[in-house]
Amino acid sequence: MTMTENDRAIVEWRESAQRLMSLWRGPVGGTVDTLQRALKADGYVLDGASLAHNMRPKGRKPRYGSDLLQRAAKIIAEKLRHRRSDLDLKEFEEQISRHIETGSPSPLDQQPSPALTQYSSVTSNAGLSAFDLWTPGLADQAILDRFTADFGPEGAEKVKDLSISAIDAIGRGDFQDQKLIAEEAIELGRAAPQTPMEGEGLYLLAEATRLLADLESDHDTARQLRKEAEQKYGQAVDKLCGDPRAVRGLARTVEVLGNLPDALKGFKHAELAIEMNDIAAASSNPHSIIHERVRSLRHKITCLAAIHAEMPKSTPSARRRADEIRTLLQQSEAHHRDALGRFRDHDQWWLIEWFMAQVLHAKGWIAISEYGFAIKRLEWALNQRLEMMQADTNPLSSVELGNLHWWANTVAAAAPNLEYDQGRSFQELKAAIDRGESRLTIKSLGQSFITAGAAPWTNLS
Repeated sequence: MTMTENDRAIVEWRESAQRLMSLWRGPVGGTVDTLQRALKADGYVLDGASLAHNMRPKGRKPRYGSDLLQRAAKIIAEKLRHRRSDLDLKEFEEQISRHIETGSPSPLDQQPSPALTQYSSVTSNAGLSAFDLWTPGLADQAILDRFTADFGPEGAEKVKDLSISAIDAIGRGDFQDQKLIAEEAIELGRAAPQTPMEGEGLYLLAEATRLLADLESDHDTARQLRKEAEQKYGQAVDKLCGDPRAVRGLARTVEVLGNLPDALKGFKHAELAIEMNDIAAASSNPHSIIHERVRSLRHKITCLAAIHAEMPKSTPSARRRADEIRTLLQQSEAHHRDALGRFRDHDQWWLIEWFMAQVLHAKGWIAISEYGFAIKRLEWALNQRLEMMQADTNPLSSVELGNLHWWANTVAAAAPNLEYDQGRSFQELKAAIDRGESRLTIKSLGQSFITAGAAPWTNLS
């Protein structure tokens, strides 16, 4: 029996609808009901019955044509854009659309994994540099003793000064200054390739570049900076023989670029590298290895939390993952109390580390719906960030603004669970941050948010 043009159109549509629903039920984790709601939110009026008929037409062409497929492709691309960091959103949407309509290869099956090649040598060559120049704890004399033979007395003094300046710049959040220090370290290292200086400089340059990307409002510029950071971290992994600091930084960059599975592998590799190197490094630079252990763990938790947020919540694997996140959070918070107590003399550095840790921990608690724990940690985080700010009428710096936007976006995910007065205080504070109010105003409104979370009798006059 010869297939009519109408029969052929129905078959082609069914195949397209199957590819659409395969993407929607698989990578997106949705259902027919959630697709209907998403299409409605995108301006496409479609009731459940007509959508079901459209997906499974019988005897005649479906009511809606390729415009529905294109709208669905747009929604899927927006939800899964993190899966292809090498494509801009428009390119990704077009490839999704072609896959749905024609059966061309899915762009999700072509995800490059450059990070895997960087992680591959970590387990065999792992080593934490005995001279982590960018973490407090190394004695000045230890730096001079290590580098005098390679650079002479003046050169060793320069290495020591770079270390002090970098730690100060990290505490201030001055990423541009960090880049300049990193470039000096790289130049020094290239003149003495037998030393770790070039690798140390590449690592610091990658850190500064990644953090600058977090402050960038333009999506394309931020993406380019992250790709640059990814490259520099990769070079640092090679130069420093699998140093877990560089592996952790590379994994964090890959995570923000959207490749969550590879990022999680990277954090696990960083943890493995730390444990393999624990005894040797602990004897020469204990502060560094203790600090790197907590950094790798807290980033692993937020990566797991991001994966958890993308997956259906009612499955046995989701419940196991939630239990794992909860256990890791408890371990991480205990480790932070021990580790960061060792850096109390470096006040600004200590404060910013606590701020970042508390926000990252809050993200983990939010992912498993433990909103009370999350809100308390966000109060603590804000308290530390306000402590770092001068009480003057100057506007917020770009770093202060970036930190507070990151904090506020995390609070927003828990905002429905705030007490009424604290929720109102948060909205006032967020609006002031968005307007770019002065430090004095932000500190006052921030303190109101913290106070609103306290017991009611503490606020009585």
